[in-house]
Amino acid sequence: MGAKGEFKVKVSKKEVVAAVLPMQEHWLPQSNLDLLLPPLDVGVFFCYNKPTTGSSLTFGSMVSVLKKAMAQALVSYYAFAGEMVENSVGEPELLCNNRGVDFIEAFADVKLQDLSLYNPDETIEGKLVPKKMRGVLCVQATELECGGLVVACTFDHRVADAYSANMFLVSWAEMAQAKPLSLLPSFRRSLIVPQRRGFYNPSLDAMYVPVSALPPPKNQHPDADFLISRIYYVQAEQLNRLQSLADDSSIGRKTTKLEAFSAFLWKMVVAGEVEGDKICRMGIVVDGRVRMGDGETDKLKLMNSYFGNVLSIPFGEKRADELRERPLGWVADTVHECLESAVTKKHFMDLIDWVEAHRPEPALAKIYANSADEDTGPAFVVSSGQRFPGSKVDFGWGTPGVGRRMLDRLLWCRRGSGFRGRRWTLGGGSQCWGRTISHGGERLVIAHGINAADVKKLQDVGIYTCNGLMMHMKKSVAFIGAPLFVIAESGLWDLAFLCSSSVSAVAAANVDTMAILEQLMRFLSFF
Repeated sequence: MGAKGEFKVKVSKKEVVAAVLPMQEHWLPQSNLDLLLPPLDVGVFFCYNKPTTGSSLTFGSMVSVLKKAMAQALVSYYAFAGEMVENSVGEPELLCNNRGVDFIEAFADVKLQDLSLYNPDETIEGKLVPKKMRGVLCVQATELECGGLVVACTFDHRVADAYSANMFLVSWAEMAQAKPLSLLPSFRRSLIVPQRRGFYNPSLDAMYVPVSALPPPKNQHPDADFLISRIYYVQAEQLNRLQSLADDSSIGRKTTKLEAFSAFLWKMVVAGEVEGDKICRMGIVVDGRVRMGDGETDKLKLMNSYFGNVLSIPFGEKRADELRERPLGWVADTVHECLESAVTKKHFMDLIDWVEAHRPEPALAKIYANSADEDTGPAFVVSSGQRFPGSKVDFGWGTPGVGRRMLDRLLWCRRGSGFRGRRWTLGGGSQCWGRTISHGGERLVIAHGINAADVKKLQDVGIYTCNGLMMHMKKSVAFIGAPLFVIAESGLWDLAFLCSSSVSAVAAANVDTMAILEQLMRFLSFF
């Protein structure tokens, strides 16, 4: 039971956990960087195996540990015990009143080993990850049939970014084990203040936009913004291989894993029926703490403990046909250029000034904005979870077997006409959008990377390519050496994966009897 979400979750108790010590009620203003976040929630969950044989821990005792530690942690992390309100000019503000955190206890009639994490839409969200109804943070502890435990939280992104949430999770676990806090949060808004009130760098107008300047929304299909979540685990050596493929010795620097993987995703997004002249955008979330520290030891120490949002989302844009035709290394270099514009102290200080000049008008990152331009294609955002502290969230019964951030409300993708996207959450928290296209009644998912010689071999036997993407006239699909893969869908989202080891096998037309793969991202292992 439970492989497809066919299990029941019964809530046994709901209560509010407040900070163990009283506090003076006060208002905490949103920083200029906080104000760039719309009202949205982010979830995180951790799966724990049943405590080892001989342990006296029960679900009840573990919940007691969680609640007690939560009440202690909220003394320092009082922002999570407050409520979001509006100030006199309509801007969001945090009321620190120790309202507390909604804490839910539940039981799920499923074993941990039977819990299908592949499809979190069915098994995690709304069942094991709670929907926040009030306050800033909501927590759910769920006992599993096997004695395992799932601890999940949902928090308001306007109050905390992933870095801040990670700080809290680690501190919560440290409190549970009676350890001193390794890092105390700082709410010093004076660290993020404008330098030149009334003035800003006009280049930021290309990256951020006031909400009032947005064009009216276009008429879209009811399913146009429907998101599908998937979780995949990608081994380190596979990412290392992808990184080596993206490296270009001529540029004199090593491509990072984030740059290489983001470049790969960018090519995937345009790999289908996106018209060649359409502009495709890709943004990357950048944490500004190290940048604002700018090498100053004292300032860096302060920024490392800063609780709130310190994010920017630079983006690049290229024509779809250019992204398809160019090699992975060229796209990775484009990603690097995009990031270069936002990994400096000056960028974040300019952004703070930009927000100040537009207050109280709400604003957002421009990549999230719909465009009225006819040449606008798909857009997507990559958020890396490389610093996700899964191994440090140990409440006293071991480290989690699985820990993931749920980005269902965080990741957003604008799609052009005819585009349907699927989101995949990869090991480490990266996100990827799959690309589906229609070709002769058959739906295909395609990635790119075949050399000219192989293109000629395939064309000689009636298998044609378009911008390096294979189209088989017989509607068959194939894996052609490395690093090209093609996937056919046997149903709307029911994927069948077929592969071959060489171009020669495909050229021999022996493509209808290829072996079926079970996982989409397994193609990386062939790189």
